[in-house]
Amino acid sequence: MVAIQPRRAHFEAVFPWIDSDEMYSTYFPRAMRELKVSQIPESFFNQSEHYEYTRTAERQAAKAGLKTEFFGNSYDFDYMQREARGEVYPSALDGEVIYGNNAGKFSLDVTYLKDAEATGNVTVKTLRKVNTIQALDNEQLRLEVHVLNTTGGIDKVEHYTCDKLFLNAGSTGTSELLLKSQAERKLNNLNEHIGQHWGPNGNRGGTKYKIFAELAPLPLELETWTTLYLAITDNPERGNYYFDKASKTVKLNWKREQNEYSVNAAKELIEKLAKVNGGSTSSLLFTKGFGDNFCYHPLGGCVLGKATDEFGRVKGHKNIYVQDGALIPGSAGVNPYVFITGLAERNMASILREDFG
Repeated sequence: MVAIQPRRAHFEAVFPWIDSDEMYSTYFPRAMRELKVSQIPESFFNQSEHYEYTRTAERQAAKAGLKTEFFGNSYDFDYMQREARGEVYPSALDGEVIYGNNAGKFSLDVTYLKDAEATGNVTVKTLRKVNTIQALDNEQLRLEVHVLNTTGGIDKVEHYTCDKLFLNAGSTGTSELLLKSQAERKLNNLNEHIGQHWGPNGNRGGTKYKIFAELAPLPLELETWTTLYLAITDNPERGNYYFDKASKTVKLNWKREQNEYSVNAAKELIEKLAKVNGGSTSSLLFTKGFGDNFCYHPLGGCVLGKATDEFGRVKGHKNIYVQDGALIPGSAGVNPYVFITGLAERNMASILREDFG
């Protein structure tokens, strides 16, 4: 839920044809409001035992000549302070963090989805997985949807027909649906950019390299004397999704060596910190202290202006829209949460006006 506007220079390099003044004056601020972004109260941060790891790392960074900065978050910090006083169910302060935060978090079900349901025009159906999309001769679309049970099995299959379809399944989900439907000859007009321009947002756990590193909690509920950094770099490497005919599944083409830029950036950061602060690289979570075999923020696969038009309409299928992380080619430079939401706000303003009157 780390909420950061993308660096303006990075945004303009990625989408030079979008009006950045409008993004930074209208759509990113709107996204921040809708996502209920706030910052941790300074007094609570300075006094809470739960933030000693951050205060320590902040002092170490300053000693190494590195800049630290507070950013926003979609966590309810009033709730967090009540957690600290023992008044409510402990979520963030009980080590849930990356495991979901069962309370205190302004997740989409209490922001955008709640507002959408309140209109009376939206029904949210859970435990559904769209399997394929088929373009019909009458310009409508037909969805095959698997109804899942709580163990992941398929209880039944449903079919839906619609005039317009919005895909918001994320980089992986959206790309998978489009490529699978194309391979099964149900969407025949997609262009060559579907599945392309993928990147992991440089996620790896500077100086010579551009690097944005979060001071993150190690959610083990015991003192480890370890600082965890979640590092985001401007790694220029790109991969792609593709449909594997043998397994009839969508796979990702990405090689381990494509992580080299990000790993080197993280190593240089750690070396710079260790030089003035002492300490050693921990192998508590990762081999040799660096984890480069996971990805928090997959991006790309249906890039804005390439696989879609300038507002997310899929080329070749004007009634299919993409408004998620698949639109961003590989790297947001920071956590892409606000980047994705602001871009969707901008795109939808035009789509609502032009396609829905």
